[in-house]
Amino acid sequence: MIANGQNGLNVAFDLPTQMGYDSDHPLAKGEVGRVGMAVDSLKDFETAFAGIPLDRIGSGLTINAVATIMMAMYQAVAEKFGYSKEQISTTPQNDILKEMIGRGAWIFPVEHGVRLVGDSIEYAVKELPKSNPVSLCGYHIRESGATPAQEIAYAFEIAKAYIDNVVQRGIHPEDFVGRFSFNFNVYGNLWEQIAKFRAARKLWAKMLKNEYGVTEKKKLFLRGLFGGGGSGLTKEQPENNIMRGAYYALGAALSGAQTIALCSFDEAYTIPTPRSALWSLRTL
Repeated sequence: MIANGQNGLNVAFDLPTQMGYDSDHPLAKGEVGRVGMAVDSLKDFETAFAGIPLDRIGSGLTINAVATIMMAMYQAVAEKFGYSKEQISTTPQNDILKEMIGRGAWIFPVEHGVRLVGDSIEYAVKELPKSNPVSLCGYHIRESGATPAQEIAYAFEIAKAYIDNVVQRGIHPEDFVGRFSFNFNVYGNLWEQIAKFRAARKLWAKMLKNEYGVTEKKKLFLRGLFGGGGSGLTKEQPENNIMRGAYYALGAALSGAQTIALCSFDEAYTIPTPRSALWSLRTL
């Protein structure tokens, strides 16, 4: 991907890592490496990011319950490779309330889970100037059966919970909401999706301005990664997913996405092959 001009990467983690288990734990049997990278120690991060210029390439970390640990590992590896914490950019998903609503991959009780998210936001504000400490995910809630309107509503209510937690620490919203990103879903009626995103941008800015006193225009922007919904793909005649992916990309582009994530055509039934991933990259 880097050889083809990509300037941002995203790391998916396997289920044991997401749940805080080492690969040799009995409960990890059959799940190691199935849906992403297994991380048992800092050495795994060193192997994954060896040779990648971390001062130029930003990395998303698709993990939630143990996102704070993965942030720390990412920073530690970057510093070991010679990059300062001020140079690196990482975006952990770090949306634990989304897990409780849409996926179920959570470890700690609600209050403690939200506090950890707040801790990571506070740390990023003070120590990681280029990193985005949370990616709010309506995506997974939509995949779990929510309507497009519900997807946005849940994401914004979850965002308010995190904002309120950090505000209670004495940090003004204007100091951190501009570093929130959103992960939203693109599938279904093309025009409905475009309308959803355009309406969401207005609602987000209005909420930040009226409820939290944010005035700086740039901090009112909704910054989003819009991706093709996995549930919109079909296992039968998977080549059809190539066309579906192209429509997802069109919808995201017309919605003003900062980042677009496309499912590869074979992702309906397997980890994408290099060939199919390259097709998705060239579709963009």
